[in-house]
Amino acid sequence: MNLYGGRGYVPPDTPVAAGGTDLVAVVHSFGSGYDSTTGALLANLNDASCTTNATSDSVSDPRVLFDTASGRWFISTTTFAPIGDASWNLLFSSGSDPITAAWYCLIIPTSDIQNPDGSTGNFPDFPKIGINADKVVLTGDAYSPVGPFLGNYKFQGTEFAVINKSELINVSPN
Repeated sequence: MNLYGGRGYVPPDTPVAAGGTDLVAVVHSFGSGYDSTTGALLANLNDASCTTNATSDSVSDPRVLFDTASGRWFISTTTFAPIGDASWNLLFSSGSDPITAAWYCLIIPTSDIQNPDGSTGNFPDFPKIGINADKVVLTGDAYSPVGPFLGNYKFQGTEFAVINKSELINVSPN
């Protein structure tokens, strides 16, 4: 499979999940659905809209899971730049078919979190996602920018968000 022609991302961060007769692969803010039997590309999914500002935000570190109990797909990403838009981004499907199901977006900002050192704002690097019968949990290593130079970050600890799964998947569009 050649997800979105490679798109030139380095490292590519290409997690894949299987559910039903489908496979979903994601690279940063792009995803594709494949038939698990033939490997045929079914459709490209674009989750970049699950950020505060899709035109300027840097989206990374995707994770994808299929939850058999609810028959839903979950894709988590992190927005790390600009730090003012830093967040966890959680996409979740309205059904088991990743191509025809509606997708919803939950953004959990981390830009206003008070850090242990007293500074404000961080981004959740190396994020993970876990699902059980009643919860969706997002976790990541919190890094805040330090100093006047971009690219200098301080580890603040591990942070997590616990979400009620039934409230999440039983949303109805407005």
